[in-house]
Amino acid sequence: MTGKQNLILIAVIVLVFIGIFVWPTLYRYTHITTSRGTTLPVRVHRITGRTEILFPSGWRAIGIKESRRTKSLPYEALSKITGTARITSYGDFEASIYNGSNWTITNLIVLIEVKDKKTAKKKLSRKYTLSGYGPPLSSSEFNTHLGFKLKKGESLTWQIIEAKGYKS
Repeated sequence: MTGKQNLILIAVIVLVFIGIFVWPTLYRYTHITTSRGTTLPVRVHRITGRTEILFPSGWRAIGIKESRRTKSLPYEALSKITGTARITSYGDFEASIYNGSNWTITNLIVLIEVKDKKTAKKKLSRKYTLSGYGPPLSSSEFNTHLGFKLKKGESLTWQIIEAKGYKS
């Protein structure tokens, strides 16, 4: 064998060694923790960067590819979305949403109003975008940071005015 062939053989052996022992999978695994303390596994493809979260219904891609398909849900689908919500002591708005439609929801736009309980005078009326992931016929968590905390003597009302997602 010549020196050039030996060099090629050594390079191939090193690449095989790295492939087997250093880079054993195409995915890097990590996790995220929701605001309610639920931990969800996350995997990132090492070459493409595609990120997926493991939900009870299976692995779901997140990021750019889904956002390109996202559009406003029609009224028929929007009318099948219900839920309950609360404000945390940190000023976060957390909504538990049931998606009764056949669309996958990626964002909710809600109108939040804060009123004085005694006078019923409106103190705030603002639209907020809630982030989350809501597959069809399931309950999911959506949330956003409001930038304020509810004060004593104030009440909050909210309603879903728009949802964005894609048809499943």
